[in-house]
Amino acid sequence: MASNLAARELLKEPGKRKDRIEVFLKKLEEGETFKTITGGQVKLKHTTHLESVLRRAQKDRRAVNAKELDAMPLVTIPASAGPVYLRDLAKSTEFGGSGAGANTKVQESASALYTAARFSSRSSTFRYTDEVLEKALSDVDLGTFQETEKLMSKSLSNEWQVSCIKTANAIYAKYGTAGKRYTFHRGSSWVKKVEKTFSMLNKQLDEDDKFTQINKWTPADIWMVEDGFTFPDVKDILSFNQEILKAIKNKKAIGVSLKQVSAQSSKAVIDEVNFTTKRPNVQYHSYTVDGRGNNFFSNTNVQIAFSVDGTLQYRTFGSDDDKPIYSGEIIIKGSAARHGKIGLGEISKFYRLLTRDTAPQYDTIRRALSSPTSRDKFFRDWHRMALTLSSDSTISDYKKFYDRAANHPGKLLFIFSKYIGTYILYHLLQKHRSDKTIMTQFISKCYLAASSQTPLSAPYIKVH
Repeated sequence: MASNLAARELLKEPGKRKDRIEVFLKKLEEGETFKTITGGQVKLKHTTHLESVLRRAQKDRRAVNAKELDAMPLVTIPASAGPVYLRDLAKSTEFGGSGAGANTKVQESASALYTAARFSSRSSTFRYTDEVLEKALSDVDLGTFQETEKLMSKSLSNEWQVSCIKTANAIYAKYGTAGKRYTFHRGSSWVKKVEKTFSMLNKQLDEDDKFTQINKWTPADIWMVEDGFTFPDVKDILSFNQEILKAIKNKKAIGVSLKQVSAQSSKAVIDEVNFTTKRPNVQYHSYTVDGRGNNFFSNTNVQIAFSVDGTLQYRTFGSDDDKPIYSGEIIIKGSAARHGKIGLGEISKFYRLLTRDTAPQYDTIRRALSSPTSRDKFFRDWHRMALTLSSDSTISDYKKFYDRAANHPGKLLFIFSKYIGTYILYHLLQKHRSDKTIMTQFISKCYLAASSQTPLSAPYIKVH
């Protein structure tokens, strides 16, 4: 549950702290890089429009619509690295992300501690004092994490204190009446035993069903476990899921996926996920490979819209040509929150299942570009696909297409990102001509995996 620099964070009144808007603008003016939520870095272009919006906000925070600011694409340097949005930027230490603000381990551990503290008392006048939190350390097991002073109010940022309190209150309101004594786990030997069981059972699955990472089976960040409880031995992953569901319903062991709760929310909300075999009905709507003004070269992404009022945006993140991170990210209209990602491995698997074709990978693209003959074939094939998908009338001439693609400011990173998305989308749509379910099958598989709601994913609760 890493913290991002969404508009609601950037626009906050400075109080005794530095004005985040001023910090943001200074970084723009001096050409400094911004940390991204995925751990990378990006440089943003200083535009007069963006500065005027933020200067207006400094005079009156209410004069700027936060949703509109969240939806504003930020121009990157090079342009092929974006666009990015405020939600893609990390709330690093300079923006008040000290202590837990920029550390997932601290954020999750703090939520475990605050929830343990809330369960330590039935008093209606309960308060989260450092003394109470210190005592509650005996009710958490944070594995090898030792920096418990970072979980106290003197170190934890105000935003995360608010989020942890609302999270703890919501969990206590739902499960505190059970009268059970819980230990709250993160990275503990109990959690590692669950992970070991999952790993063993995952290996038994058919190759096409295997999870590429555990958080697509369960995104639980912490577990609340009744003292002495352990899961019985199971033979397969569906049986394990049933045992987890039984444990949740009996309030014996509950996996909790944590999202930062906004200061503007009156309370945290709890969603019960994968409690039945029913999953969201996802239907394909449309696609786009172009950026603003129907410009094929103005961004690095391919977007597929679907029936949950959102899109899956496929692109390469980061700025390192040697270590690109290609993924599909769920973007829900009107929301600044991150709703899940899948990597190139899973995207390629779903593509292969539906087309029996192999999706391009970084190494195969590098090889194709390594000789004049294969390079020419690569760009001609890409041009043919782009002509079918794009509304950009300027790419009709192959030579001009080649010059713009081969000499793009984003260089190899642009080619990786745009080509992979173009290739996969083009061939899926070719199959879609004879089977009108193909695009829905693909986007459904991607969405369910990104949101940890596949038919084999475990039950958990999400607090947000």
